[in-house]
Amino acid sequence: MIQRLVIGLFLVLCSRLAYAFVLSGRITEGTNLVNGVAVAAGSNVVTSGVDGVYLFTNLSGHYVVTPTQAGQVFNPLHRTLVMQGGLTNVNFERGFSNLTTIITTCDASSLVAAATMSGKIEFDCDGVIVITNQLYFTNSVSLDGRGHTVTLDGGKTSRVFYLYKNAAALANLTIVNGTARTNTHPIELFFNNMILGGGIFSYAATVTISACTFVSNTAHAAGPSSATTGGGGAIYAERGAYIVSNSSFTANSCVGNFASGGGVFYFASDTSSIFSIQQCLFSKNACLTDSSTNSGSLTYGGALILEGSPSLRWNASMGNCTFFSNSVRDLAGANAGPNVLSLSYGLNFGMTNCTFVGNHSDANVFQTGLSMGIITTSVRSCIFQDRVDREISGKIIDTGFNVADDNPTFSFISFTNSTSRHNATNTLVDSLAYHGGPTMTCALLPGSAGLDAVTNGTLPAVDQRGALRPFGAAPDIGALEMYPTQFVIASLSPTGSDWRVAGNGQPVTPFIVQQSPNLMVWSNAAIFASTPAGSFEGTTSNPVPNRNFFRILVP
Repeated sequence: MIQRLVIGLFLVLCSRLAYAFVLSGRITEGTNLVNGVAVAAGSNVVTSGVDGVYLFTNLSGHYVVTPTQAGQVFNPLHRTLVMQGGLTNVNFERGFSNLTTIITTCDASSLVAAATMSGKIEFDCDGVIVITNQLYFTNSVSLDGRGHTVTLDGGKTSRVFYLYKNAAALANLTIVNGTARTNTHPIELFFNNMILGGGIFSYAATVTISACTFVSNTAHAAGPSSATTGGGGAIYAERGAYIVSNSSFTANSCVGNFASGGGVFYFASDTSSIFSIQQCLFSKNACLTDSSTNSGSLTYGGALILEGSPSLRWNASMGNCTFFSNSVRDLAGANAGPNVLSLSYGLNFGMTNCTFVGNHSDANVFQTGLSMGIITTSVRSCIFQDRVDREISGKIIDTGFNVADDNPTFSFISFTNSTSRHNATNTLVDSLAYHGGPTMTCALLPGSAGLDAVTNGTLPAVDQRGALRPFGAAPDIGALEMYPTQFVIASLSPTGSDWRVAGNGQPVTPFIVQQSPNLMVWSNAAIFASTPAGSFEGTTSNPVPNRNFFRILVP
């Protein structure tokens, strides 16, 4: 769509191109912020301020970023980055004794060698690393693919990560085709016929996962025994603290006579257990069973299952997450099982501003309790638009502003808050698409009951993509806060030979400002990214006299 806005004369044009412009980070030494460090990105040099922060603008292409200060050493020594999007938190530490291991060749041998040491592992390469034997970590480790495209591929024959009683941080990685088909470790053997964790298996580990993508990982238990269970297609975790954010789980699966957690299966077995998942996407994950091989086949948690020991009380939370087209299925066509999101056994759980669209089960999408012990579940500002009569079963605390398109006649529970309702004919949630930020989301369509609907109470400060809430008259229900979908240039002002361009549009989105003398020949004038509030402002570069037509190219 092309829109024209006359202020002088400009043109706003939507396209599929996207560029980045900001690079920032912080220089620290222990808990102290470090001032006066020169940071170079190619020929561009800035200095860290009193808050330790350095900032570059209008960057594009490849850069080696290097901090320098007389008599000092920094960890890492440098970072090689490709500016395909705005990058923040590109941090350096001064005086760090154990320097980060930087992998310069993306292959399995380099990664295995780096994995033998504790500390940080970063990548100065792009590529697909094929994992033929799972990466086994008992030491503390951090792997970060920031600024590069790093894929760890299990090749449909091997699990990717095994984390055992350690601390692990995984960031900016893609984990694909991880597969669990047998038990090899003593802890796994304890589970007998349970095949767990295609992408990651972790036991008693403290794990943080940020900006990672899990695709087509599977836990596949095959056999006629009713005890044969497949669980946690992308991740199986028991005990320890799990913190997951800004990540996507797509087309992962578990297969077995009993199948649990097509995307993630977390099991709480002691008081160290805690699980938090924020600003994530679960899309097209599935639990699969086949009743033709066992009449007792059953599935739970096509996308996610959180379960604990019956005598244990433990905590988990979820906010700003989207569940799209996840399922539980019986390959023989029988009733496969009850849910896409399953919660049970001693759990204190809070869910806020989540969106459920197009998920499918033979019973309900969201089930709590399973009649298995004490469970407390609070649900607020969530929207359900799925292919079942019963959206929710079990015991929940309705804290308000929930909307579901199910039929209350068939619901196991009813919303109790006066601001919530079943049988909504105007949920009007669109399909999955990119609306800015690190993960895909589902937009509320015009007329949706979720628009500007949260009229009181607390709410998350941002939505799934990191855009600020609220926008408009009031916050929206669900994971995505709706902003204008088009970019509009609101003002142009001369600054010497350049132009200052400002306006508003979709938040957390990179774009290009172009200029032309005749609406036919265009050149790039500036590379910007909108703020979490949707605004943008910046100065054009490469000015050409008498050029007074401008347009914006956005995703």
